[in-house]
Amino acid sequence: MGKKVYVILLSILLACLGIVFIFVGYSKQKEKEYNDFLKQEQIKKEQLVKEIKDSYNKYVKTNKETKLYYLDEDKYKEIGIVGNNVELTLKDIEIDYDTKYFLINGLDYYIDYRDVEKIDNLSVKDDTYKKYVVFNENIGGPKPPEPHTASFIVKEDSTTTLSGTTNLNVDTDIPEGYYV
Repeated sequence: MGKKVYVILLSILLACLGIVFIFVGYSKQKEKEYNDFLKQEQIKKEQLVKEIKDSYNKYVKTNKETKLYYLDEDKYKEIGIVGNNVELTLKDIEIDYDTKYFLINGLDYYIDYRDVEKIDNLSVKDDTYKKYVVFNENIGGPKPPEPHTASFIVKEDSTTTLSGTTNLNVDTDIPEGYYV
């Protein structure tokens, strides 16, 4: 009877060792698959950052009619439209994985990185549109300015280049050289 007990104990021990070896092998395989997945994700992130950097330049032009965005509480919200082949100057930014929009220099609006292509410099530098104040029927008066909604459309050669709606605080002091 003693021999049978040893055989049974040895069988149980060998079965336990077999289960442990199978579990360790399975764990190593899953760890390798996970590490391969992490490497692939890192490569995808690096490719995306390269694609974003390849789209960024101080001067860009839109590659299609595209949406214009503003940043509100860390979320980009659509505010208007930019026409096709519109040249823009972008603000200098640090590009990382989370960069999806470029800030347009001189405006508080953003454009999607996929909707622009690099250009060497602007064809014509015309900042006349920056000298106009949107006229609102509530302009002036003794009380402090209140936020107003104003629509804007900028046209160039009878083609709409920018359009949208924004909230404004209209100041009654209009600097010299600006137009209403």
